[in-house]
Amino acid sequence: MVQERSSVYERAIRDLLTAGYSHVERESRAAGGANTPRSDLIAWGAGIDGEFRPQVSVELKARRRSGDVSFSLALSVLAASAASFGTPVNLVYADGEWLQADPGFINLHPIDGPPECPGAVGILRDPAVLQQFLEAKVWRLADEKRGRSEAPFQEALIEVLANLTRDDEGLAHGTAPGVTAPADATVRAWLRVASAFMDKRSESSTPATVAEAMTIIAGARSGESVFDPFAGFGGLLASVSVSGPPELGQLAGHEISPTAFEVATKLVALSGREANIVRADSRVEPWPASDVIVSVPPFGMRLDEHIELPFARVRELEVAAIAWSAMALKPGGRAVLLTPRGWTFRSGSAASLRSWLASEYRVSGLIGLPAVSPLTGIPLMLVVIDHATPGATVVANLAEDWVEQVAPGTELSQALRRQP
Repeated sequence: MVQERSSVYERAIRDLLTAGYSHVERESRAAGGANTPRSDLIAWGAGIDGEFRPQVSVELKARRRSGDVSFSLALSVLAASAASFGTPVNLVYADGEWLQADPGFINLHPIDGPPECPGAVGILRDPAVLQQFLEAKVWRLADEKRGRSEAPFQEALIEVLANLTRDDEGLAHGTAPGVTAPADATVRAWLRVASAFMDKRSESSTPATVAEAMTIIAGARSGESVFDPFAGFGGLLASVSVSGPPELGQLAGHEISPTAFEVATKLVALSGREANIVRADSRVEPWPASDVIVSVPPFGMRLDEHIELPFARVRELEVAAIAWSAMALKPGGRAVLLTPRGWTFRSGSAASLRSWLASEYRVSGLIGLPAVSPLTGIPLMLVVIDHATPGATVVANLAEDWVEQVAPGTELSQALRRQP
C-alpha cells in the first residue's frame, strides 16, 4: 500500500513537471496550525505577472471508485489549500486520471492533465517563503551528509550559499529551479536560516536578530566606512550592506578562519556591495580607522601575552577588543559590540577600561540582553561607544521581547540614535 501511494505521488509529480511547474512540494500544510488539513502536492511556478507562487494544489487518490464519497473530503481540503496558498488551479489525481474542482469546490470534472504553467521562471518576493525554500534545501543537503560530516548543517549552509549567484538586476539565482529573488531578501533569508541551523559550537555566525539589532543601533550613514574585526561568516557586514544607505562607504573586515573568510566574502558579494574582507588576525593586525565598527569579539579568550593599552597592560581579549574598537573610531563614529557582561563589574584591567572609556569617549548604551547566542547560555550585552564628548549612558536590561524593544521608532531606539 505504501509503495502504491508512492507510485501515485511519482506519477502526479511527473505530470506536473511536464506541464512546466518547476517546484513541487509534498505534504504542504495549510496555514492555521497542526489541525488544518494537508495538501498532498503544491506545484509552484510563475504566473502571468512573473511572480513565483503556488499555482496548483493536488489531492491524490490511489483508486477511483464510482460514487467515491472521499471526493467530498478532497474538495474540502482543496478549498482550504486554495484559501491558504492562493492556488488558482485545484486538482484531484485519482487512478491515473486528473479532475479539476470548480470555483465553488462543489464538483470535479475530468481534464487531460495539469494545465500548462504560465511561466517557467519567476520572481519570489515573499520573505517567509524564500526562507522556507532555503531551509528545505539545507535539510536535504544535511541529510545527505549525515554520518559523513561532523557538522552537516554548517556544510549544507555553506553549499547552499555557494550555489547562489547575483545578476546585474540585483536578483539572486539558485534558490530553487525556476526561482529568482531579490538578492537583499535572499541574504536576509540565508542569515535567518543560518541562525536556525548553525552548529552551536560555531563561533562564525551571529544570530540574525542580533545582527539586525546591531545594524539598527549602529546607524551607518551615506559615505561611512564599516569595519568588523572578527567578521566570522560576515553576518554583521551583510546585515549592514542590505539595510544601510545606497551610498554606504567601504565595508571591511578581518577573519582568521579560511572557511569563514570564504563564506563572508561570498555573502557580502551576494548583497551587491564591494568589501575589503581579508584573512587576518585582529589580535595582531592593525585596525583601519572607521566610521562604524560592528562586531562580536570572541568570548572568554586571552591574548598570548600582555599588551600595552592607554589604561593598563591586559591579556583579556574582551577588554582589548573594546578598547581597540574605541581607538579605531573616527571622530563622530560609533562602535556596537556584543560582549559578556563581566567587564562592566570586574576589577583590574576591566575597571581601568571603564574609567578610560568614561573619560575619553561617550559610552552611549549598555543594553543587557537575554541569552541570545548559541555559543553560551549566559546573558550578554550590547555596548554602544561613540567617539564624542563623554556624556550620559542609556542603561537597559531587556527580556525575551528585546527585539521589539530595540526596533526602529521605539523609545529605546530613539534614546540610542546617533547624534549628528
